[in-house]
Amino acid sequence: MVDQNPGVLVTRVATDGPAQNAGLVQGDVIDEVDTTPVENLPQFYRQLWSRGDAGVSALSIRRDTQVLSVNVRSADRYGWYRFSGT
Repeated sequence: MVDQNPGVLVTRVATDGPAQNAGLVQGDVIDEVDTTPVENLPQFYRQLWSRGDAGVSALSIRRDTQVLSVNVRSADRYGWYRFSGT
């Protein structure tokens, strides 16, 4: 993801990850997390992580000319990624 100003541009979606499972696609722009506006990438993560443990967050996104509401079941990144140990 990268700053879109305002919002955050989705540049990649992991296969079977929370974003793909919620229907997000490359090129979507995230404007809000649980009705709180997102201006940039650091703010997006602060808003997401302020919700507490992994769970469901509602995102407002722009896709082409549409504005959509998407529920994303976030995941614990340490449980999601496979670390090589190196």
